[in-house]
Amino acid sequence: MAISEHAPDTITLRAATVDDAQIILEITRAAFEEFRNRLEPPSGALNETLESLIANTFQPDRGATLAFMNGEPAGAARWEVQPQRAYLYVGRVAVLPAYRRRGIASALMHWVDDHARALGLPAVQFGVRLQAPQNIRFYERLGYYVAGYSGHAGFDHPTFVWMRKDLH
Repeated sequence: MAISEHAPDTITLRAATVDDAQIILEITRAAFEEFRNRLEPPSGALNETLESLIANTFQPDRGATLAFMNGEPAGAARWEVQPQRAYLYVGRVAVLPAYRRRGIASALMHWVDDHARALGLPAVQFGVRLQAPQNIRFYERLGYYVAGYSGHAGFDHPTFVWMRKDLH
């Protein structure tokens, strides 16, 4: 009986272009679907259109990164340089459900950290819903910390935490 060897999964990352907008939208919708009717307020990710994604992502000091697993699109993250270059904001980190727990989100976040360093920014920061504690724990394992609590407009209590990593 022959023992078959499986090649290890290969994750590749690249900066996205406007031509990638449709696949970024599809990845984001599929990844955020699990939160439909589970978040208060609802995530805007599920209402995003191709036009709004393009208008909000592919601008000066903004962009997106695509992750591929064995050549297939598997994840995406969006970023923007904040005013006064205070930090790199990350949003809509998304991994297709079929590719989760295989290192893609970690690879995307390492790319983001490296990109912020390359831009000379002092930190990476983003919001994580309190209703997704597993995501908070995931980012803490990557070296991010809870930098503060905040609430969405119209709420009198915190609905998310600010996660931050100071870069050295």
